[in-house]
Amino acid sequence: MTLFWLLEVKPFIPPIDGLDNVNYETTDTFFDLKALPKKMAVIGGGVIATELASSMADLGVDVTIVEVANDILLTEIEEVRELLKSHLDQQGIKMITNAKINNVSKSKVVLKNEEVEFDTLLIAVGRQPNTQITQELHYGYG
Repeated sequence: MTLFWLLEVKPFIPPIDGLDNVNYETTDTFFDLKALPKKMAVIGGGVIATELASSMADLGVDVTIVEVANDILLTEIEEVRELLKSHLDQQGIKMITNAKINNVSKSKVVLKNEEVEFDTLLIAVGRQPNTQITQELHYGYG
């Protein structure tokens, strides 16, 4: 007999010091924003993170993308990645790659060599399966 579990996914929240004490948005809560922030920091540099960053920049928000990898949009081919980065740059979006995130406080992401201030923080680093039910049932996944 084969048993299939249909697991929902949830945003992956990276283990960053101070994040537990900060209000932040995820891709699940982002569209519940009631007002536009003046400054937004986005932790993550994938397709969804950059799409939301670009949309907010179009609305006049000062956006900074903070990515720990050596570049953003690493799932895209280089020519597409360079074209998209050029567009983000033209929108005035600051992109920080190879970021060493020390911690997050109420209004800033503290990096090794600089601080990124924000009114709204978006965590958009990917998704993970929600395996809580399989753990509660003591089933072998998660």
